[in-house]
Amino acid sequence: MSDNPPAGVLHLTRLYTQIALARRGPEDVPALPWVLVATGLAYLLLNLLLSTLLPATPDGTLPVILFDSVLLLGSYFVVLQIAGHPARWRQTVSAVLGVQVVLLPAIAPATSLFVQYKDNADWQLPAALPLMVVGIWLLFVNARILRAATGWNLGPCIALVFAQGLLSRIIEMALLPGAAAT
Repeated sequence: MSDNPPAGVLHLTRLYTQIALARRGPEDVPALPWVLVATGLAYLLLNLLLSTLLPATPDGTLPVILFDSVLLLGSYFVVLQIAGHPARWRQTVSAVLGVQVVLLPAIAPATSLFVQYKDNADWQLPAALPLMVVGIWLLFVNARILRAATGWNLGPCIALVFAQGLLSRIIEMALLPGAAAT
C-alpha cells in the first residue's frame, strides 16, 4: 500500500473486512499514523451518522463515542505494554476500530431493534438475537486481533476483550448519566 491516503482507503476497507471475516490479522494493517487517524475518524463519523439515522441507538451520543474510543485506546496501550509489544499498538487499535467500522452497519440496526423492543415481552428475545450474534462475532474477532498482537492464548484474550467492554460500560454509566438510562 502506498503512503497516499486516498488511494489507501479502499485497500483499508477491504483489509478491515478481511480481518472482520477472520481471514487476516492486525499485522497486515500498515503502521502509518494516517491509517490510525483515518480509521478513528471513520469510526467517529460513521457512529455519529448512524446515531442520527437510527435514533433508538443508545450509544450514539458524541460523549459516549469519545469516551469508548479513549478507553479502548488506553486499554490496548496498557495490555500491549504488559505483553511487551508496545510497537504493535497503532496496528492493533487501527484493526479494532476498522473492524467496528466494517461491522457498524450491522451493529447499529441490531442495537436499535433491541432498544425498540427491549420492554416488549413478546419481541424481546427475537429483537435481541441479531445483536447477540453480532456481539459474539465482534468479541471473537477482537480477541483474535488481541491474540495476534500479544501472542497470548485465545481464552485470556476473549476474557480481556469482554472485561474491557464491561469496564467501559460500568465507567460510562457512572460518569455519563445519559448512558445509564439505556
